[in-house]
Amino acid sequence: MAGMAIRQRSSSRRRPLALLGAAILLVAFPSIANAAAGDLDPSFSGDGIAFGAPGSDTWHIAVDSTGRIVTVGGTDVVTRFLPNGKLDKSFSGNGLAPVPFDGNTSSVAIDARDRVVVGGSAPTPGDTNHQRTFAVARLKANGKPDPSFSGDGQVVTPIGGPLSDGVAGVAIDPQGRIVAAGSSSYHGDSEFAVARYLANGGPDNSFSGDGQTRTRFPNDGDTYANAVALDSKGRIVVAGTEGEFFAIARYTSAGNLDRAFSQDGMVTTNLHPYSYNGASTLAVDDLNRIVVGGDNSNGMAVVRYRPNGTLDPAFSGDGVASTTRFGYDVSLNYGLAIDGQGRIVASGSAWRMTGDDTGVVFALARLTPQGALDPSFSQDGRVTTSIGHDAWGRGLALDPQGRILVGGTGKGQPVLARYLSG
Repeated sequence: MAGMAIRQRSSSRRRPLALLGAAILLVAFPSIANAAAGDLDPSFSGDGIAFGAPGSDTWHIAVDSTGRIVTVGGTDVVTRFLPNGKLDKSFSGNGLAPVPFDGNTSSVAIDARDRVVVGGSAPTPGDTNHQRTFAVARLKANGKPDPSFSGDGQVVTPIGGPLSDGVAGVAIDPQGRIVAAGSSSYHGDSEFAVARYLANGGPDNSFSGDGQTRTRFPNDGDTYANAVALDSKGRIVVAGTEGEFFAIARYTSAGNLDRAFSQDGMVTTNLHPYSYNGASTLAVDDLNRIVVGGDNSNGMAVVRYRPNGTLDPAFSGDGVASTTRFGYDVSLNYGLAIDGQGRIVASGSAWRMTGDDTGVVFALARLTPQGALDPSFSQDGRVTTSIGHDAWGRGLALDPQGRILVGGTGKGQPVLARYLSG
């Protein structure tokens, strides 16, 4: 209670300053006064849309403790934007930092010290039998490779057989250990692969004995991991696809499949009539319920599982909710987050198949915790944004104020859009 009283007194002393700041903001950006949840944020780059530098990408997004926005996606460059949408020149001199490993990035996370962790794939040094391997790097907050991580800021890890491995998602636990999840291929068969690294970059041998594990689902089909998240108990959740099925696995902190999750640690879900890409995105809520995003013929599909691995009937009646197709023929999901009120935000792209000049648009939806489209967000829970003819919406993150950041491409350039959350 004493702490609460202190905060209240401090707040009252600063109230005139806060009101003055709000007034200045409204003068600088008068459209904010009339803006609503789901509108582009005019305080971000003037119109809610910021463009990245040539040679960079904004497909995957993370936000640090000060609201700076870090993006990666398919290239060997990490970009950092200031909260106002400008490139952050304190990051490697121009806002662009090269990735230490010789490969492509596909995931990003920020640790408690605002160091940037990226995952992807890279050639295996000196190994002609292993085509690609897990690659993880850590940059200091200034964008330079972190020498306290494996000596040179990077580590590459062959996993499984002699073919191709790659990281699809990274997460950081409270001890600073880095969890990397992706896929490992062996003679044409692919399976989930998970590795955990100590904060110094070494393999964590308390995880499955050697710091890595692989999982093949019972149907014996190819499985590809697309996302990873940690729950409040330190368990590791990985989501991906097995054929057209959603595929989810949960591991204990020790690296074993968690038998408390669907008895064998694995769940597959068939979304009728079919899913295009299986499970693409993943988040875990405050109750350790697992929320997975993907798509089916009804648009973006969002599925919620109870902690025991069963579909949650409190979510849209059967555990499966849909955004519908945003008035287009196709919509695909590439980003997912849960806000401080338990609402689920999903991002991606939408387009018509024929006879339309609008091309591809950013597609964004917000669901209530019960799985319904949120009417307080853009009136019907959905919003689309055209940025040039083909604007591919990709990953999503929430900033410390709950504003929604969506990355992708627009006008042939890397782009970020920021939306108000209400």
